[in-house]
Amino acid sequence: MAEADLYAVCRILLAALPGDDALARLAEHLRSLAEVEGVLALWGRRRVATPAQTAGALLGLAEEGLRDGAPRRQAGAVALPLRAEGRARGVLAVAASSAWLAAQAEFLERTAALLEQALAAQAALEAERNALRRDLYSLQKRAGDWSALPQVVAVSRAMQDALEQVQHHAGGRAPLLFCGEAGTGKELLARLTHGLGPRKDGPFVAVDCGERPEPTLVRRLFVDGFDRAGGGTLFLQDVTALPAALRERLLRMMQEAEPGGRGARQEARLLFAAADPDDEAMAADPLPAEIIARFGGVAIRLPPLRARAEDIPLLVDLILQGFNAEHQCRVRMAPPALDALLSRPFPGNVPELKRCVRRLAAAAGGELVRLEDVQREGAAIDIR
Repeated sequence: MAEADLYAVCRILLAALPGDDALARLAEHLRSLAEVEGVLALWGRRRVATPAQTAGALLGLAEEGLRDGAPRRQAGAVALPLRAEGRARGVLAVAASSAWLAAQAEFLERTAALLEQALAAQAALEAERNALRRDLYSLQKRAGDWSALPQVVAVSRAMQDALEQVQHHAGGRAPLLFCGEAGTGKELLARLTHGLGPRKDGPFVAVDCGERPEPTLVRRLFVDGFDRAGGGTLFLQDVTALPAALRERLLRMMQEAEPGGRGARQEARLLFAAADPDDEAMAADPLPAEIIARFGGVAIRLPPLRARAEDIPLLVDLILQGFNAEHQCRVRMAPPALDALLSRPFPGNVPELKRCVRRLAAAAGGELVRLEDVQREGAAIDIR
């Protein structure tokens, strides 16, 4: 392959597919030259391609160039840093005869410049994409006044509908019943309701109705719960798990707290969480329907993550922001990797997405989570 042909191939590859795949394919094309003994392309600190016979020396030279951002040359090898965003983001390293390297020095520098342009273009596209997401999210928050909980993400129509209901009912006193699968954010929206309502300066007390033994639940709910939540909000998680013997007691206390009732305690706003209404056990349980019918309660259904895929990119951004702040790093998600996540069902919803993204970020050898990382992580889950 002639230099002009290779240069044309490089330009086509980089124009069509900037990023990891372009670096790998360019490395393969360079390796196909008979004169070249070895080529190494590094993205961050991840090795993309290198022949075994020159791996050790070439990798060491490339890592030096990546570390200090300066070109490195030695007999039979050269490493040219690929700079983007003011620092070295990768390295193009070639091992060949000294005569070949001298003759092709200008060509290799032009190739490195093309790779730098690809890196810069990809970084700019990702930055613009993230900025647009944040701007859209900010506008939606201002329109809905969701400032009490900035971590609520609602780009999707399904989640916006739930938030609009929260905003509409936050100032009232009727009980709210948040219905949805595990991990859909029922407690998050309960706290948002509390923060947007007139009781926001009072306590928010959460009680798990599935807690056992029963005497402990009785104390936490009817003694500590109602007493501590006076003037604030009492949130009963998994209300359908409440034992039958305690349900009538709960309904009686709710009745006494109604206007004109005999309740002596300071009133607390009651919020409930229950399973998805499509769940057979939930549909057969009379308690949620009784809360709605007897006390004018309102059911707010939270969509599963698979029904709000538009929210996943921003959720991933927020998860990575937290990971990067915690670990003092700058891990990003490549667009093909993000697309692969969008196709997953995530039956565990947001907590499962968070665990997945944090695993990928921790396993990333450099600063970019790539498509193959997502595919490998998915295969490992299937095996387990």
